[in-house]
Amino acid sequence: MAGLSARLLPGPAYGLILLLGAALVLPLAGLAVLEALAPATRWVSEPVHAVVEGIDGFIAVSLAGLLLLRMRLEPGQQRHPWLWVACGLLTTGLFDAFHAAAPPGQNFVWLHSLAAFSGGLLFSLVLLPPRIARIPALRHLPEGLFAGALTHAAWLLLHPQGAPVMFQTGEFTLPALRLNQAGGVLFWVAALWFALRHARQPTWDDLLFGLLAGMLGTAGLMFEASTLWGVNWWWWHLIRVAAFAMAFVYISATFYRGQIRIQHLNTRLDETNQRLEERLAELATENTERREAERALRESEHRHRLLYNKTPAMLHTLDREGRVVEVSNFWLDRMGFARPEVVGRPIGDFLTPGSRERMAQELDRFFRAGSLRDLELAFVRQDGTVIDALVSAAAEYGDAGDIRRSVMVVTDVTDRKAREAEVEHLSYFDALTHLPNRRLLAERANQAMAQARREGDGCAVIYLDLDRFKDINDTLGHDTGDRLLLAVARRLQGCLREADTLARLGGDEFVFLLPGTDPEAAARVAGRIQLALRDPVEVDGQGFLVTASMGLASFPEHGEDLSELLKHADIAMFQAKSRGLEHLHFRPEQREAVQERVHLEAELRRALADQALAVHFQPQVCLATGRVRGLETLVRWEHPERGAISPGVFIPLAEETGLIHQLGQQVLEAALAQIRQWADAGHEVPRVAVNLSARELQGPEVTARIAETLALYELPGHLLELEVTETAAMTDPASNLHTLDALRQLGVAVAIDDFGTGYSSFSYLERLPVDTLKIDRSFVASIDETAEDHGIIQTILALTRELDLGCVAEGVETSGQAAVLRQVGCLMAQGFWYAPALPAAEIERRFLAGPASRAGNAGSR
Repeated sequence: MAGLSARLLPGPAYGLILLLGAALVLPLAGLAVLEALAPATRWVSEPVHAVVEGIDGFIAVSLAGLLLLRMRLEPGQQRHPWLWVACGLLTTGLFDAFHAAAPPGQNFVWLHSLAAFSGGLLFSLVLLPPRIARIPALRHLPEGLFAGALTHAAWLLLHPQGAPVMFQTGEFTLPALRLNQAGGVLFWVAALWFALRHARQPTWDDLLFGLLAGMLGTAGLMFEASTLWGVNWWWWHLIRVAAFAMAFVYISATFYRGQIRIQHLNTRLDETNQRLEERLAELATENTERREAERALRESEHRHRLLYNKTPAMLHTLDREGRVVEVSNFWLDRMGFARPEVVGRPIGDFLTPGSRERMAQELDRFFRAGSLRDLELAFVRQDGTVIDALVSAAAEYGDAGDIRRSVMVVTDVTDRKAREAEVEHLSYFDALTHLPNRRLLAERANQAMAQARREGDGCAVIYLDLDRFKDINDTLGHDTGDRLLLAVARRLQGCLREADTLARLGGDEFVFLLPGTDPEAAARVAGRIQLALRDPVEVDGQGFLVTASMGLASFPEHGEDLSELLKHADIAMFQAKSRGLEHLHFRPEQREAVQERVHLEAELRRALADQALAVHFQPQVCLATGRVRGLETLVRWEHPERGAISPGVFIPLAEETGLIHQLGQQVLEAALAQIRQWADAGHEVPRVAVNLSARELQGPEVTARIAETLALYELPGHLLELEVTETAAMTDPASNLHTLDALRQLGVAVAIDDFGTGYSSFSYLERLPVDTLKIDRSFVASIDETAEDHGIIQTILALTRELDLGCVAEGVETSGQAAVLRQVGCLMAQGFWYAPALPAAEIERRFLAGPASRAGNAGSR
C-alpha cells in the first residue's frame, strides 16, 4: 500500500512507543485530567450523542469503503488482513449508525455493545494465518460475518424489544460491560498484531491501523468505568471519533498521494516510451550482446549439470511420462548401472513391482499438484539387491507455467529400516538367545489355548530352571554364563516339534509351550529334555554338566490363561528343585507348600523381631592334642509349635528374602556378647567363628558394621573369625578382595568355608587375604573308604602348606575319619565325633571351666 514519506516512518521501537502512548497512555491520562476537573459532571444531550455516533458510523463506513476500493485498485494488495479490517469497520460503523438512530433504552446500549464486540472480533481475525484464510470454506467468512451483523442490526430496529437487558437502575448490566470489555480486548489483540508486523517490517499502514485498533480497544475498556452521560462517557466517544478520523485522513491522504504518483508515473512512462523507441533502433546492431547472453546461458547450464552430477546424493529427473531424463553420478554408483542403461528408460524398471505401481500413482498426482515428499519406495540395484529409500521431488516448470519435469532426491534408508526391523525383532525375541520372549509367548499361548477350546484338545507348558546356574555366573563371569545359556538354548530347541514354542523369560528360566499335548505327552517331552542335557555342554573348551528342574502345567486343568499356567508350572518347578527331582506335574497341594514357605517367612520375621533365635557353638579341635582351639557359632531356631527347625530350611529362606542381613547381625552380636561374658568371667576364650553369607559380604558398609559391633563389646578383632563360602568369595572377586582385606585390617581372621565345592583357582586363592581353609564335609564323609576323597584332601592340605594357611576338616563323625586326617597331616577338625553344637553354658562347663578343655569321643555322645 502507498504510505507517507519513509523518512518520517518510526522504527520498530518508536512505533511501539507511539502506539502505546497514543492509544493507551494519552487516553487514560486525558480521562484522569477530566475526572479531576469535573468528576461529577453529567451532560445529557441525545442530539449531540446521535451526531457523535453518526459521525463515527459515517467515518467507519467511509473508511471501509476506501480500504475496499484501494484493494481493488492496487493488484498487489493482499486480501488478508485488509478484508477483515474493512469488514470490521463496516460492522462497527453500521452498528454505530443504528445506535445513533435508536432512542435510549436496552436497544440503545445493545447496539453500541455489538458495535464494540463485532468490530473487535473481526479486527482480531487478522491473526488467522493466510493459509487458513485461503481455505475455500473460510474465504468469504468476513463478508458472511458482516452480513449476519447487518441482518441482526436491522432486525433490532424493527423489534427493539428483542435486545437483552443492558441497562438497569441507572447502571450498565454485566453483559453490557463484558461485551465492551471483550471488544476492547479483541481490538487490542489486533493492535498488538499490527505492532508485531510493524516491528518485522515498518509500514505506515501497520502503524496507523494498529493505532486505530488500540484507540478503539482503549475506548471499549473504558466503558466499564464510565457512567451514562458522564464526562468519562463523552471522553471515550471522543477517542473513537478521533481514531476513525485519523484513519480516514490517512487513507484519504494515501489516495491523494496515489493520484499524484499516478500522474508522475504517466509522465515517466511517456519519457520511457520515447527512450524505448530510441533504444529499439539501436538493438538491431547489438548482436554482440545477444551472443554474450547466449554464452552466459550455456555456462549456467554447464554449472547446473556439473553440480547435479557432483552432488553426493541420488538424484534423477523424470519427464511427464516417467522416463529418466537425467541422473546423477552418485545415483549410478549406488545402483551399479551405467548412464546409457538408465537414461530414457521408465523409472519403474528400477523399482520392485509394488513400488512401481505406487510410483505411477504418485507421479500422476505430482504433475497435477507439484508436490511429493518422503515417498517410500524400494529400488533394485543391478546385482539384484534392494535399497529401501525415501523419495522427494521438486517441480521444474515450463514457459507456460506447467510442470515439465520432476527433479527427485532419493534418500537411502536401508540401514535405518534394518535398525527398525531389529528393534521390532527385539520386542518379540530375547536379545541373547533370539528365542521368543514373554510377549511373543503370550500371543502364541493365546492362539494355542483358543485352538484347544475349539477342538477340545490339550495344551501344556513346561517351566524349566537351570540348577546352580548362579554359581557359574558368579564364579566364571556373565560372559561365560551367556555362552552357556546359548549352548543350552540350542540343545533345548532340538526337543521341539514344529508347532511347539521355546521361550526365554530371563536369566536361566525357559518355558516350553506345547499345543495339542496332554499331561502324559508333556512328561515324555520333559524326559527328552533331561536326556538332551545329560551330556556335558562345552563352552570355551570346558565341559559343564548342566541339570535342570522342570514344572509342568496343563490347560485347562491348571489354568485358563498363560499367567495362571506359568504360576502353577513355576510352583511345580520349585517343588521339583527342592525335592531333587527332574520334573513334577502341578498339583493343587503344591500351592500349600508355597503358602507354607510364605508362612515360614512371616514366622522367621517375627522370630528375628523377638530375637527368638539362639546361638550354639561347636568346638574346633586340634587333632594332635585334642584341645579346643576354636569355636564355630551356629544359629538354632526352636519354634514354639513346630519344634526345632533345621538351619538348612530357614537360612536359605533368609538369604532369598533378604532377612540374612538381620539374622547375621543378631548372630554376630550374640557371639560377641558371649565372648565378652566368658572373658569377664576370666576364661581363656579361643577364637570364635561366625558365618558371613554372600549377601552380607557384598552388602554396603559390612566392614564398618563389624568394626562397630566389636567396639560395642570392647573386644579385639583377633578373637573373631569370619567364615565365607568359596562360592561367596568368588562372587565379584575384585570387590570381595577389597572387603576381606579391610576385615583383616581389623585383626579379624578370615576362613574359606566348604572349600573344594566351588570354582576358585590357585592364582585367585593366592591373592585372597584368608587365614584358613575349611575342607567341605562331603570329602571327609568317605575319606576312610575311597581313595578319591583321600587324594582330594591331600591336595587341599598341600595347598594350605604352599600358601601357609590353616586347615580345618568339617563333619568328622567317626574315629576312622579322625585317624586318616591325622595320618595325612590335617591339624584341626570339627564334627559330631568331638562334639555337636552346644549351648554357651555347656561349652563353658565342658571346655572353658578348667584344664580339661579337651574334646573326644567320650564327650560327644
